[in-house]
Amino acid sequence: MTSKYILVTGSLIILVGLGSGLVFFRLDQGKKGYVINQEVFEGFQGKKSLEMNLLQVRKKHKYILDSLANNIGNDGPAALIQEYDRTAQELDLKERQLSERYTADLWKQINEYIKAYGDENNYDFIFGASGNGSLMYASESKNITQDIVSYINKRYEHE
Repeated sequence: MTSKYILVTGSLIILVGLGSGLVFFRLDQGKKGYVINQEVFEGFQGKKSLEMNLLQVRKKHKYILDSLANNIGNDGPAALIQEYDRTAQELDLKERQLSERYTADLWKQINEYIKAYGDENNYDFIFGASGNGSLMYASESKNITQDIVSYINKRYEHE
């Protein structure tokens, strides 16, 4: 019984090993590339457009705060000072939330464009290098960051 157990166990180990090897071999055969996430994000024209929108919001908020500050004067009532502080905090929170929403929307759009790029250029994998350990090393010959930035900006311009 022991020899049967060893034979079955050994066979299973060999089959699993072969299966794993075939899966790895298959993954290794596909077209792969990587992008440097931050460079893609910074190079995306859509980011520049949304930054302009955020700048307009900041200007509007500054105008509101400047108006409140003018009403307070040098020795303004405590109620006006409290209103100024409360408004400043609310506007700051709105700006941060808007910035976070813009960033999430940008990444969603970038990911859609990268998927389309991968489909159109027959990639099996496109990895993102973000410096957080997700991709510790890749040959520079597999770096397609600039190709992606050009592609997503062309797509963005035509929408």
